[in-house]
Amino acid sequence: MSMRVTVCRACINRLSSAVQRRLFTVSSINTFPIKDVAPEPPGRTKFSGYSSAIVTVKSGNGGNGCIAFELSRTVPGRGIPSGGNGGRGGDVYIIAHGTGDLRGIPPTLAADTGGHGEGSSIHGRKGKDVVLQVPLGTVVYEMTRKPRVEREDNFVHGPMWEEENGEDWQIADLLKRRATGMQRKKPAKEFHEIEEEEKSVYMDFNKWTGEPVLLLRGGKGGLGNINFQTHDIKMPRFGTKGESGTEMNILLELKLMADVALVGLPNAGKSTLLSRISRANPKVGHYAFTTVSPQLGTVILRDGEHERSRLVVADLPGLSFRDEMAESVLKHVRRVKVVAYIIDLSSETCWEDYLFLKRHVDLRIGLHLRELIVCNKADLPGTEERMRDLRAKMEDSKRKILIPICAKDGHGLDKVIEILERQVEDARKEERKAEEEKLARQELDLIGYEPLH
Repeated sequence: MSMRVTVCRACINRLSSAVQRRLFTVSSINTFPIKDVAPEPPGRTKFSGYSSAIVTVKSGNGGNGCIAFELSRTVPGRGIPSGGNGGRGGDVYIIAHGTGDLRGIPPTLAADTGGHGEGSSIHGRKGKDVVLQVPLGTVVYEMTRKPRVEREDNFVHGPMWEEENGEDWQIADLLKRRATGMQRKKPAKEFHEIEEEEKSVYMDFNKWTGEPVLLLRGGKGGLGNINFQTHDIKMPRFGTKGESGTEMNILLELKLMADVALVGLPNAGKSTLLSRISRANPKVGHYAFTTVSPQLGTVILRDGEHERSRLVVADLPGLSFRDEMAESVLKHVRRVKVVAYIIDLSSETCWEDYLFLKRHVDLRIGLHLRELIVCNKADLPGTEERMRDLRAKMEDSKRKILIPICAKDGHGLDKVIEILERQVEDARKEERKAEEEKLARQELDLIGYEPLH
């Protein structure tokens, strides 16, 4: 006869709150997503681009070994050991594919723990692996690393007999034999092996990996008592615990895979230029700081029906007077090959604006980059004299690539695209040549030959 018990809602809530839930530990640093500071007016002080994130990744712990015995008619005594080994913990992998930002990256990612061993010599299953998916252009830095579990004892103890007084003489005998017996000496580690263990994780996913890359290895499984049967110990009542997994805090930074970066002051016409030379649809307005996050556009160049080349152009938020804001904007385009400075001819300080932009680009992206100076709003009255003064100063500084355009009406854009294509192709040829030389040097290092110069 079954009896039905009715429980009120208050009792259910009280019972559910008393149950300890299994939660992952979140990093003590800022929770995801992290929004960088960006150049915006006082009313809007947050940068809306998801360009960095801190993620806590955890590999799985190894399963414990089992202590079990099986009765046998042929073997006298209380039974033979039959405890299986624990399974290995799950691994953590990372893979880069596609484009986008770090908006959907989880703050915590943990692999499964390996299964414990069982009787009848049944070994535990391996923990399930996890994969962290990031967009192309992501750079991974290691911040902190520690074991998931701190253990004082690595053995799994069985029940004690009354005459043993709580002392496990089997484990004490095993440790004594390990300390006094002959041990196999491990060969000394090579210098490159020590360096590999000491250095922190750094990964740059500037190209498609094709398959996941191992980030953290799971802990090894423990040994069951079937592994400790000796001539002196017929019934080992102990096993070993699984190795602890690793918990690591990593910093993800997104660097856009762009060929050209449009750099300029607020309301200089960068978004308008991007919308005219590509199929991108950025937000365009007559007020400053319309663009609050990087926008990408692809310029496809064709010879008739065939595609000749394509360029990826990045439209960045306008730079302002604060250095930390400029850092948060320019860090996205540290891979670019060409920097296009967008100068507003309606401003009375065109030359000073260029020097301001040039100083920030040289400091945060790099020196000796190919550059193109695009003077926008050349259709406005009174800009001819400013254009002549700016051209004279450019010739004095040996910078003669100066193009006046009107992005709103589309005047002069063909010349801009032609020069950008030539500069990007030259940069790509230099990169291919440098890569070939690097591979040739690696091949010579492998065979131990150094060419004579």
